[in-house]
This record gives sequence, C-alpha cells and structure tokens, in this order.
Amino acid sequence: MNHEHNKEGMYGVYSYKNGEKKLILLDDMIPCLENETVFSHANGRELWVIMLEKAWAKMHGSYERIIGGVSYQCMRDLTGAPGFNFKMDTLGLYEKIVDADKKDFSITAGIDSSDYEKTLRLKDLGLVAGHSYSLI
Repeated sequence: MNHEHNKEGMYGVYSYKNGEKKLILLDDMIPCLENETVFSHANGRELWVIMLEKAWAKMHGSYERIIGGVSYQCMRDLTGAPGFNFKMDTLGLYEKIVDADKKDFSITAGIDSSDYEKTLRLKDLGLVAGHSYSLI
C-alpha cells in the first residue's frame, strides 16, 4: 500500500451499480466541522473509510441519501455480490445465517432505531441502533 501524499488530490474507487463495475473519481475534499469529519470516522489517520463512504455517497447522489443505509446494499455496491435482507422474525433465520456462514458469505446485521424501548435495551448491551455490524 502506498502511504505517500496524493499530490493530485484525486482518488479512484471501483464500485458496482446495478451489477456493473464503475470507477468513481473523488477529490480529496472531506466534509469536516471543527477539525472532525462530519460523517464516518476513521481509526487514526486512515483515509480508506472516509473515501469509501464518499464514493458511496457520490454513487447515490449525496451523503443525505445514504443516511441510514442498509448494510447489505452497501456490501452489494462495494463488492458486486448479491445481497439479501432478513428481519429478525424471518422463519428459519438462524438456519439462513448458518448456511451463509458455511458458504463464506459476508454477513452484516443492523439495528432498527424505530423501537425506542428496544433501542434502550440494546444500548445497555453495548449495541447502537442505526449502525451496521459484521457477523463473524
């Protein structure tokens, strides 16, 4: 990986839109407020998280259009692989997760923030509504 400063201020990210591979060109302008990034936050000086989010926002028209995005849609756009969405009350959900794991699929989970009581209970467990989690 090249850790040198990009003098041109341009980056390219490959992504998939409707199954078709696209090159998304980005400038190095990052939305910040009081020296903090406005949207995603990296661990230290990592730039890749911020640039991936910027690419996804550009692909969908704006940062506003990706707020509360569904994790499987993001994974689909980044990898080109198909994605599926299941609710917790889906019949056979556990079996679907086990099957996906056996096939080495990427699995993510999210917490709906519309149920305030559930959100508070999950917060006590260290989980945050409106965020995506990787299942390992």
